[in-house]
Amino acid sequence: MFNTLDRKDQLTIVAQQLFKDKGYAGASMRDMAQNLGIEAPSIYNHVASKQELLSSICFNIANEYLSIIKQIKKSGYNHPALILQSIIEAHIKVVTENIEASAVFHNEWRFLEEPNYTQFIEMRSDYEDYVESIIKEGVSKSIFKTNNTKLCTLSLLSTLNGIYHWYNPKGDLSAREISHNILNLFFLGLKR
Repeated sequence: MFNTLDRKDQLTIVAQQLFKDKGYAGASMRDMAQNLGIEAPSIYNHVASKQELLSSICFNIANEYLSIIKQIKKSGYNHPALILQSIIEAHIKVVTENIEASAVFHNEWRFLEEPNYTQFIEMRSDYEDYVESIIKEGVSKSIFKTNNTKLCTLSLLSTLNGIYHWYNPKGDLSAREISHNILNLFFLGLKR
């Protein structure tokens, strides 16, 4: 697989793994070069900096999350429960199909430099605001019950975002089963 990718894509994959395992600050361009079996200076023929790799990883995932909103708006769904279900399913798909990148997105974004830092925060806030708007709409229509839509939103997103910590593609639960369980937990709760 690695041989079919161009060098920049190879660097991105290696950077994702190193940033996940060592953190952005702990990973070096030399580490990346060693993983690829190339000389460190030759990396700069493909990327300008470690910061460029971090930005690329973070913004690729951010764009995937924002594309969830676009797809839902195009779908014509207008029922808050159906929209929230679609968000949950799509969000889990993004995380489970991009474990290393998701880990970097959720843990290393704070190392982004301006203007990327501000742009990233705005994109993340847009996504959170959209999810909260759906929950608020559900509350206003007596579909959902919560006294604090912000807390509900952050709790849901924290649950979804944390999947990369424990998800194993070869494990007992498929992404679809995880989605089903989270949907049941979120919509039905633990109460019998």
